[in-house]
Amino acid sequence: MHSTTSSDPRFPRKPLNGCGGCHADFTSLRLFDAHRVGVYAYTYEQGLRLEPPAEDGRRCLDAEEMYSRGWEKDERGRWFDPVAVERARQGFAQNRPSAVCETSESPSWDSDEEEAT
Repeated sequence: MHSTTSSDPRFPRKPLNGCGGCHADFTSLRLFDAHRVGVYAYTYEQGLRLEPPAEDGRRCLDAEEMYSRGWEKDERGRWFDPVAVERARQGFAQNRPSAVCETSESPSWDSDEEEAT
């Protein structure tokens, strides 16, 4: 049976794209990357200790910031972007074989091609 817990005590279940910093989990790597903001030279905490203090260091978005971007949590507690999900659904729907070839007839094969094989 599949275990719903993770060996990492920071996560209630095995993370898909888990952040070791804020312990949030994301449905996509793109969203995980987007939740990390700021310059790479130093963390947010390190920037605050600079003289003069700088608040542009690398950090995680907090829940309020992620909600303000329109992100939501799914039933597993993972952050997802509903706009990206809908875009993907529409893309898959447009590329379904039934959407590409909507006909009641069977594909017709050229009899010459069948005989050549």
